[in-house]
Amino acid sequence: MIQNSLDAVHDESKPVTVELSEMDIPSSEIGAADLRKHVRKALERTNEQGEQQGEKFYSNALDILSGKAVKTLAVRDTNTTGLVDGRWDALVYHEGTTNKGGMSAAGGSFGLGKNAPYLVSDLKAVGYSTRYLRRGRQEDFIARCKLVSHDDPNRRNRELQHVGFGTKPRVVLGRRALPTRGKEIYKEFRLPEAGSAIFIIGFNPLVKNWEKVAKKSVAENFFASVHEKKLQIRIGSTLITHETLDDIFEQDRKNRSFHYYHILRNRNSMSSKIKDKLGSFSLKFSIDEDDLPNRIAYVNRRGMLITDTGQRGTNPFHKTLGGGWASYAAVLRAADDATDKKIREMEPPNHGTIECGRIIDPSRREKMWRELDVVRDKIATAIGDALRRNVKEYELNVSELAPLMPIDDSDDAGRGERSGGQEKKLASRIIQASQPGTSIVRGAGDSNPVPNNDKRRPSTTSGTTKTEATATPILEKVRILRVNGKMRLAFTPVDPVREIHFMICPAGEERLREHPITVTNISVLRGDASARVIESEVIVSTKRRERVMLDIVADRPEEYTGYEVVCVSTGEQR
Repeated sequence: MIQNSLDAVHDESKPVTVELSEMDIPSSEIGAADLRKHVRKALERTNEQGEQQGEKFYSNALDILSGKAVKTLAVRDTNTTGLVDGRWDALVYHEGTTNKGGMSAAGGSFGLGKNAPYLVSDLKAVGYSTRYLRRGRQEDFIARCKLVSHDDPNRRNRELQHVGFGTKPRVVLGRRALPTRGKEIYKEFRLPEAGSAIFIIGFNPLVKNWEKVAKKSVAENFFASVHEKKLQIRIGSTLITHETLDDIFEQDRKNRSFHYYHILRNRNSMSSKIKDKLGSFSLKFSIDEDDLPNRIAYVNRRGMLITDTGQRGTNPFHKTLGGGWASYAAVLRAADDATDKKIREMEPPNHGTIECGRIIDPSRREKMWRELDVVRDKIATAIGDALRRNVKEYELNVSELAPLMPIDDSDDAGRGERSGGQEKKLASRIIQASQPGTSIVRGAGDSNPVPNNDKRRPSTTSGTTKTEATATPILEKVRILRVNGKMRLAFTPVDPVREIHFMICPAGEERLREHPITVTNISVLRGDASARVIESEVIVSTKRRERVMLDIVADRPEEYTGYEVVCVSTGEQR
């Protein structure tokens, strides 16, 4: 419904305003007495057919229509053209059709989305109201109730399905019924200015606290149009604008749309222009930030999120990139109306995916797949190049640490023992400069590992002291960084099934490994693993030999110039 309002904007210099509010409509104003006759006939038909769900629905509808008032959700818009020309007919009278006028960037898909309001009505009843200027002010209202095919209670030997009401006089929709006009419209159905409205009569939101759910849905799907001041939405007493959108996301920071929204508003986001046979696109993205979802979102020209799935069949722009340290998120948009129109052709009625299979002609469909694949590869190249540049910059710092980060049983792994105190000084200097952690090695013949540059270390399980340690790796490619106030640790386990216990200690000459950093919380960002914390000891259970990435909340991590990961025990998973 909001998408349709954006499609019909009147003044592009002002935002479209959409308001959602509940109200009670007197039963008499919707012709409840006439509707009850039709609902009763529909109930008889479902009883004859033995349809229990239908019996339950129509019995409940009769109860609602017998009351004094009917709960109704009003969805009104302003700064739109109203339902002029064929738009009124397409919305009210026709099934499976649409008429968006001459709008090249209209975002609908064959008009089928107009059936959605009926799904949250216990009467399957929806009213339509519009106001527009044409040879003076025009106001129209009509409503209809969707029922099963039933006998017309007012005329013998005639069957009806959809029942019209809100007409003057009230008649059923056999042939086209004239709407109620002007002052004859019930006051709650009239609009104060040009625009349109949908009234869901017999409103049943199907969820608790529907306003909270609606706010989340608006932020998730229309963050771009709100941010760009194309749209503002009032839900109950809350007005969502470009100034308040952050407050809505504050309650749901893990929502993927939160990251897409910040990509659009961040002037430092990376960007790329993509042009090919399919059309022109603009790409904005971020890499190596906290909790990025590794997704590519397509947002249409009006600012509605269409898809960000990770499957080619529903998001042909997404391509899984190779593993690595950095994460990413991207927003793709058509750069012109012609390109947006091509993509719109592949949208289903719910505007939730892009499906090339919706193109009926096989040759056109195959051609579209090829063109989409080319664009997808260009997107992957743009993001992949940025990821590789980021990794190279990191590896320039980490390459100095190769002697301290062994990944095999070579002689280099024991260099820390041979060089004694001099090695400790070198480690302190390098770690302070680049801030990664050292890799972890295990003492030969013992399940209690020790760092390769530590000759003696107490065993946490037996209380004995370990002396000559032969370096064999437990974790490979260990990296640790500070990201947005947290510590991010990445590693690859050598053994696929293992429970690993380790602590994170300050690295530097002035710090002691016996004083671990206090870890208060941990979460797994990537990898088939689980993690928990017991008194600053991190316990990670891995299921296979794949890259694991952890987010770690620690006490004052900014005080330390470097970190070291020290394993205290390992063993089979319990």
